[in-house]
Amino acid sequence: MLVRAGVCLAVLLLAFLATGCSHPAAREISVLPIPAGERPDLGLGPGVRPLSSGPGYKGSPAWSPDGSRMAFTMDGYVIEKDLGVRRAMWESTEQIEARRVEWISGGTLAALAPEDETLYLIGTGGGNLKARKISERALAFSPLPGRGGMIAALRRGPSRSTLALWLGKRLVPYAGVQVPGRISNVSVSPNGRLALLASVPPEEESTSEIYAFDLQNRILKRVTRLENGLRILGAPQWTGRGVYFVAKSEAAPKQESPGLYGLYRIPPGANRPELDPDVGRDFAASGIRVSPDGSRLAILGRLHPNSPANLYVLDLGTKELRAATQNEGMEIKSGPGDLAWRPDGKSMAIVARGVFSGPRVEDVPAEALLREFYNLYEVPLPAGEKER
Repeated sequence: MLVRAGVCLAVLLLAFLATGCSHPAAREISVLPIPAGERPDLGLGPGVRPLSSGPGYKGSPAWSPDGSRMAFTMDGYVIEKDLGVRRAMWESTEQIEARRVEWISGGTLAALAPEDETLYLIGTGGGNLKARKISERALAFSPLPGRGGMIAALRRGPSRSTLALWLGKRLVPYAGVQVPGRISNVSVSPNGRLALLASVPPEEESTSEIYAFDLQNRILKRVTRLENGLRILGAPQWTGRGVYFVAKSEAAPKQESPGLYGLYRIPPGANRPELDPDVGRDFAASGIRVSPDGSRLAILGRLHPNSPANLYVLDLGTKELRAATQNEGMEIKSGPGDLAWRPDGKSMAIVARGVFSGPRVEDVPAEALLREFYNLYEVPLPAGEKER
C-alpha cells in the first residue's frame, strides 16, 4: 500500500507540495562564459577535450567513482574505457540493447535495456565485460551515492510499480511499497537519503506524477501531479532549493514544440511547480543533473528556442547561470541521460557530433574520426559556491 507521509520525509521535503504550475515574470539572465585555456577546434569552446572517437551511436556517459574510467552505451553495447589509454583498450559487453549505464562501485556497472525491461550487473577489469541479468521487469534505476548499491524500480502488474534495493548480492524488494502507475525515471539525492520517482499514472499517459521515497524510513509520498498536459522528461533532481525537473507539454500545437521543454522547480514550502526564473522564460531544457555536492545544476538546453544547444551550469547558491560550452556547428545530444558529472565536480561529459551540409571524404581510419559521429567530450566547469 501507499505509505502515508511521516515526519522524517516532511523534514526532507520541507513542505507537502501540491499540483499545478505558474509562470515567472520576465527576467534578464546573465550568462557568463567559463574561462579556460587554448581552444582546440572542436566546435564546443575552450578547454573541451574528446573522450572517445570513431563510429557508433554513443550515449549515457558515466564516470567511475575515482574519475579515471568512463562507461557509456554504443549501439546497444556497454563500453568501459580507461581514460589514460587508447581505443584499442576498450572493453565491451555483448549486444544487450543497453540504453543506460551507471557505476555502482569502482568495479561494477549496472545497465538497463528498457525495451525488454532487463537490468544487468556488469563486472569490470577482467577483459571482456560480462553482463549478468538481475531483473527482467526493471523500469529504471539509480546508484546510491557512496554506498556501492542502487535502487531499482520494478514493474508490478499493469498499473503499479515497486522499489528494490541492491547492496551487493541481490535485489531486495521494499515490502509494502507500491507506486501507482509506471515509474519512468529514478534519481537519488546527493546525500543518499531520498529517491525521487517520475511516474505515469495508470490510464493517464498525458501527465506525470513525482513521488519521494525516504530510503531510511521507507516512507513514500506523492510530491506533485502535473497538470495542463505536462510530462516529465528524465529524472527529477533533488536540491536544497527544491525539486527540479524538465517537462514537455503534450497539449500545445506541434509547430511550437521547440519552446515546450521547460525547466521547472518546486520550491521548498511552495504549493505548485513553476518555470524556473533563474534560466529565463524562453529557456528550452532537455536534460539536467545535480552536482555530486548538490551545489550546482547542469542543464542541456537553449537560451531561446532558436538558439544553439549548449551545456549550462546553474549555481544554486548565487543563482548565476554560466555557459559551459560555446557551440559552433555541433549537435549536442539532448537526451536526459546524455550528461554526467565527474565525481570531483570539475568537469562534465556530454555527447555531440558535427553538423555537415553534405557528404564528406576523410583520408583517415574510421576509428580516428571524431566530429563525424556521436562522441563523448569532457567540458571543464567552474567551482561551485561550496568549493570556493
